[in-house]
Amino acid sequence: MDRPLVLQIEPSIEPDRNLIGGKALSLVTLAQHGATVPPAFVLTTEAYRRWMNGGDDALLVELIAQGIQGLENSTGRRFGGGAGGLIVSVRSGAPISMPGMMDTILNVGLGRLPSGTESFICDARERFLWQFADLVLDLGSPRLTALRAKLEPRHSVQNVNAIEKALADEAVVCGKCWPRSVHEELLAATKAVFSSWESPRAKLYRRIRKIEDSIGTTVTVQRMVFGNRDRQSGSGVAFTRNPTSGEPGLHGEFVMCGQGEEVVAGRVTGGGLAELRAAQPGLFAQLEELSGRLEASFKKAQEIEFTVEQGRLYVLQCRPALLTVRASARVAVEMVNEGRVATHEAVQYARSHGFEPDSDPTGLAVRGGATPVAKGLAVGGGVGVGRVAFEIARADELIRAGEPVVFVAVETSPSLVSIMQRSAALVTMRGGATSHAAVVARELGTPCVVGVGADIDNGRIMVGKGLAAGDWVTIDGDSGEIFEGDVAYLTSRLTAFERTLRRWSANLREPEHQNGESK
Repeated sequence: MDRPLVLQIEPSIEPDRNLIGGKALSLVTLAQHGATVPPAFVLTTEAYRRWMNGGDDALLVELIAQGIQGLENSTGRRFGGGAGGLIVSVRSGAPISMPGMMDTILNVGLGRLPSGTESFICDARERFLWQFADLVLDLGSPRLTALRAKLEPRHSVQNVNAIEKALADEAVVCGKCWPRSVHEELLAATKAVFSSWESPRAKLYRRIRKIEDSIGTTVTVQRMVFGNRDRQSGSGVAFTRNPTSGEPGLHGEFVMCGQGEEVVAGRVTGGGLAELRAAQPGLFAQLEELSGRLEASFKKAQEIEFTVEQGRLYVLQCRPALLTVRASARVAVEMVNEGRVATHEAVQYARSHGFEPDSDPTGLAVRGGATPVAKGLAVGGGVGVGRVAFEIARADELIRAGEPVVFVAVETSPSLVSIMQRSAALVTMRGGATSHAAVVARELGTPCVVGVGADIDNGRIMVGKGLAAGDWVTIDGDSGEIFEGDVAYLTSRLTAFERTLRRWSANLREPEHQNGESK
């Protein structure tokens, strides 16, 4: 029997992760748990293989048309119908989670805007144009940066049209074709998302995580909901437990009147979920109730992406949260105490996050009395010491010379994965603890502090007396603090939760030893 190439996302479809990918599977799961999920369809891994093997755009055109017709039927909106029509996002969704490693294109389908268009729609179209030029046409970061400096966003139709003309002209200069219709936009965005499976950062991430290249990816096309619509709208990411410490209770970030990519891409430092709780307590209660159901169902801490549009909660994704070793130990032990999992399941859960019950781990800690020069958001990974580097090339030089490096950037980015795994620590000026790159740093165990909020000027971080390239610094990823110089020492890093897990692990092995002795 032929495997399907395109499927409408419904609670009743078979949850085959290898076919529909993690993104679509999470939408099915969320719908089954009672969440409000915007309608979507998925181009399966089988569609990806067919297209990659044959390069057949006609096949993609046909599959997209089938999927869009289903969305039009379920939403009552027409794709290409302008601001009041069907607007979609185009997202990657591999069978195994690869946070931030592949591309996402938002706000597809608006087309050229008529006069009198609302400001938030102008904002959405501007965002699409820059994303399309960067991720789909790959016009080049320096050229786009120069254009952005000339064409500041003003959220007016006149400004949107000026941006589109400038980008279309730039595309011609670069030998690229600017799309002539929303259908061409959607096809190009779909091809770009499929192609991002083969991007250097995605390949590197798969090598690090030992993920097979052959599993491929999917594309999920979903009706947009707008977190930037008005003051009753916003976007956020929530963890059912703190991913750095393991502390129970919702933890995450929320940006009022903003779109989700601002949070997950690390371009802004969002407020905590307390902001959502204060502004819309009813929605916070809905999110809290859903998170409890998901965690009880999966017996794992969860990460949930959501958007609020005009006071209504839409949930866009859920997946097992990536935790620090310290956090996973606490979550595992407390889930046993709550009666959610057995001890052997708890040990295995912590091991999947890097906990080694037979090791006697030591790590760096900050000396007592040391005074921090700056503080950001703690992402975890312990303490790291190294020399400041602002450029990947300089960081590479230092690492090749055997020097530990603390890499410093303005904002988190998936493109930093190549340096994350080789750096002693990572620091960013913007972005939050739920941004994709912060999540990857936590998964890799790289000490990381984000959202410091300082300026980088003329090769110096403007904190204290200023930290220049080559200076020694100490980064505490568990507290978010930054110290001048090397103020760390080596110590045991076992927590009470980790000691409990070690005891459980030893007890679980005792029957094996006894059986071996009796033979």
